[in-house]
Order: sequence, then structure tokens, then C-alpha cells
Amino acid sequence: MFCFVGALALDLVHYSFSTALWSAVGRSKEKQGYEPEHEFKVPRYFNWPSLCFFWGKSGVCVIGYVKLLHFILQKL
Repeated sequence: MFCFVGALALDLVHYSFSTALWSAVGRSKEKQGYEPEHEFKVPRYFNWPSLCFFWGKSGVCVIGYVKLLHFILQKL
């Protein structure tokens, strides 16, 4: 149960962080005069925290499923 709650918490942090980061980047570029249809580049490391949250929540969820399966098999 703790793993699934942890995965949901990481999911919330993942989407909240990504939304806040890319909203700030987009707003910053708008202030610089970029139009929405123009492309702009940002450093690769901007996505690293998001990727860590994604793989973290995926890993915690897999651990939760393994533990749940183990629990079910013990009860059979």
C-alpha cells in the first residue's frame, strides 16, 4: 500500500513540477518576444528532474505490484 501511495505522490510531483517548469520557460520566452509557433532550445538538463520522477514512480509502482503478488501468493 505504501508503494502505491508513494507512486501516486511521485506522479503528482512529476506533473506539478513539469507544469511549473515549462510554464515558466514558456512565459520567459514569451517575454523575450518568441511567438507560440516558433521553436526555441533549452538545456537538456531541464528534463532530468521530470525523468527522475517518472522512473521513480514507475519503479515504486513495480515494487508495489511485486509485493502485492507476493502477499497474494502467500495467502493461496
